[in-house]
Amino acid sequence: MRKITILLLILMATPLRAADTPAKEAENKDVSAAKVTIKMNVQPNEARNYNVSVELKGKTVSESSSEPIDLEATYTLKMQHKYGIREGDGLLPLDVVSSDAKATLDGQQFAMPSGEFPRYTLLIDNAWKVHSAFGISRTRYAQQSPGLNYANLILVYLIPDIDKEHALGESWQSKVKLPGFADECSVTTVYKSVEDKKGVKIVNVHQDYVWTEQKLPDGVLVNSKTSVDSALAIDGGRLINAHAQSDIVFKNPASADKGSEEVKAKMTIDVSQAK
Repeated sequence: MRKITILLLILMATPLRAADTPAKEAENKDVSAAKVTIKMNVQPNEARNYNVSVELKGKTVSESSSEPIDLEATYTLKMQHKYGIREGDGLLPLDVVSSDAKATLDGQQFAMPSGEFPRYTLLIDNAWKVHSAFGISRTRYAQQSPGLNYANLILVYLIPDIDKEHALGESWQSKVKLPGFADECSVTTVYKSVEDKKGVKIVNVHQDYVWTEQKLPDGVLVNSKTSVDSALAIDGGRLINAHAQSDIVFKNPASADKGSEEVKAKMTIDVSQAK
């Protein structure tokens, strides 16, 4: 049970249509030509609260086990983003704090130790990129952790080049390596549509993340990719909700000469605003 729990903590992997009329074609061109700029803005000491849920299914491998290990678990937690005040250096402190973390494993729910989701602080520059991080270096998140996890989930809240104007339907690629983390990932982002929800204008976003091959502390190699669909308020940049689907592939080098097949797992992460 302890070994499986540790593995779980580390993981935190065209229809037919009628031809468009000229008027419809013009409308489509107007939509695709529309440009969106998310106007990032937070108030001094503003707190943004979220509910986070994770579901994990599949298998993993370990050098200490000759057979794949089944993974099936869910966990939930509350996450708060507490912004500070930009000082003379232009950097904005962002404290990330979790609480009420619970895991369900083998049908049993239990509270997770607070230390498993440590408090950490990010400094955000004027382009809304992470300049530096504090509180990560001495945790397991500074090592190799597959895909999206508790510490790098900030990627979903702060989209690469979020301060720039982008046309609807236009995709752009970015390389992201957060300070204090060992892994780099490639991110492809596209603004899909704009809509009004309860008086708030939001932009619907799709992203694809691909990480370079990672090596876990026990020597297991991992390849992971994640697709994310999210919605952000255009005025202020607040994340409204996000759904992430990760595909994670494990391989144990120690058993490669035995012709072992890759072992796969799927992980979903859902984020929603909390009052």
